Amino acid sequence: MISVFLVEDEIVMREGIRNNINWAAEGYEFVGEAGDGELAYPMIRELKPDIVITDIRMPFMDGLELSRLIKKDLPSTRIIILSGYDDFQYAREAIGIGVTDYLLKPISGAQLLEAIGKVSDGIRAEQDQQRFMERYRKEREENRILEKRVLFRELVAGVRSMPEILDKGKSLGINLAAGAYGIVMFQMSLCDENQKEGEITESYSESIEKATKELRAKYNEAENVQVYEQLGGVFVFLVLGKDRQQTGESMDNLLKDLEELMADKSGLHYYAGRGIVVDRIREVGKSYESASKAFAHRFLYDTSMVFDGQGGNSHEAKSASINIDEIDIGKLDRRIVTGFLKNGSLEELEHFVEDFVENTGKGNFESLIFRQYISVDLYFTVVSFLESIGYSKDEITEKLGNIGDKQASLDDTKRTEEYINDILSKALEMRDKVSDSRYSSLINGARNYIYEHFSDEDISLNQVAASVNISPNHFSSVFKKETGETFIEFLTRVRMDKAKELLETTDMKAAEIGYQTGYRDPHYFSYIFKKTQNISPRQYREKE
Repeated sequence: MISVFLVEDEIVMREGIRNNINWAAEGYEFVGEAGDGELAYPMIRELKPDIVITDIRMPFMDGLELSRLIKKDLPSTRIIILSGYDDFQYAREAIGIGVTDYLLKPISGAQLLEAIGKVSDGIRAEQDQQRFMERYRKEREENRILEKRVLFRELVAGVRSMPEILDKGKSLGINLAAGAYGIVMFQMSLCDENQKEGEITESYSESIEKATKELRAKYNEAENVQVYEQLGGVFVFLVLGKDRQQTGESMDNLLKDLEELMADKSGLHYYAGRGIVVDRIREVGKSYESASKAFAHRFLYDTSMVFDGQGGNSHEAKSASINIDEIDIGKLDRRIVTGFLKNGSLEELEHFVEDFVENTGKGNFESLIFRQYISVDLYFTVVSFLESIGYSKDEITEKLGNIGDKQASLDDTKRTEEYINDILSKALEMRDKVSDSRYSSLINGARNYIYEHFSDEDISLNQVAASVNISPNHFSSVFKKETGETFIEFLTRVRMDKAKELLETTDMKAAEIGYQTGYRDPHYFSYIFKKTQNISPRQYREKE
């Protein structure tokens, strides 16, 4: 609703304007009044009305002086001046200040309403244009984020030439030219006591979401660091520098910054993996591989850790501490495996098994008894996990076999590692089957929410993600994976399908149809319709 403030020193005139117009019925909110500019100014600054109606001749501060102050502090506020003087000099000065309209007294309520209506039309048109631009900006930004992810995957896979990578980066506003490159991987997670047993989908966490927003705000515009977000809440930082030394120092500084960022985040752990520094953009995949291998160590710890993929020792974050002498190895083994089964991937399995064997004691695997103990304990850990996510014992046995089926094949370290790989890979496949089912249920819930609320102009990805209790970033990735469309693409398609239905079956005007489908701005509705359907709403109706 358009808000109106009145400044008039003549009491009778002021009361007449205030009382003789039914402001609410006419679609306006009368927010305040004052008898002179000096009294009005602080009130206007606080109320920020859309329209100020002011007399030109008043004591203490006249209408022109007030208008200058308003335009300086609130440039979008429209000003209508009422004057009893048909003096061109006054009118010229008012125009110079930026006054919208200059009306001569006496003036009737109908004349004033007509003038206010014209000014309001201009305000609404400007507001519509601002909403149009904001929607356009959000749409472009979402597409840019998706294109950045594709670019990063191609960069890591090495499927594009250097000129192609640089050109694609430039089109996205990213300068990827550098003398050396390095990858740092980073992930936040809830401490064990804050996680629900059997939970394998990434639910919404307000603390993680808040920390994520801080991280994006800090690094999205950084010159020498590009941020890419992967499924599962993993941030991948591509660090650029003029040479190896500068890139390495920048990676050190990044890790310190991340540590400081997480210092006051109680209830959260974080893990980081640092890759090697490479000289060529085509070698970024090598840095990513070393960072990923180091990052896989996170399943071995339940405290915040930073892992170095350059061959150096892993080091704990300042808040971490661990004493191997106090650890029950049986409990440690199960915790490690369960953590990997919850959050690991098939791509990380090889690295995990290597680290698992190494940390359990490579020399111990020379003992048949130790190999059998580890294998049996691993089997029961996997069974326990699969039961926690809904599998029956019969289903587990059918997939994994019985406990004694493979014991005779554990006659050397290599075959034992192969057994561990096999049982864990099968468990991950079973987990992903359940996870896909749960994601499918989540996405169906999100779809239903969109179908019920697509006509709401302000429906957003965050709003839909919250409706299914999942973080916005994770929801965006999962939604795209499950539906093949981004959230914006799906929402737009639903709206366009409804718009076409209304064009075919009703006599509603295009503006009314736009309103019914979530577009308050008829120009934006027409723009989106023509962009997606390659035809205007009017042409579509005529064609049908």
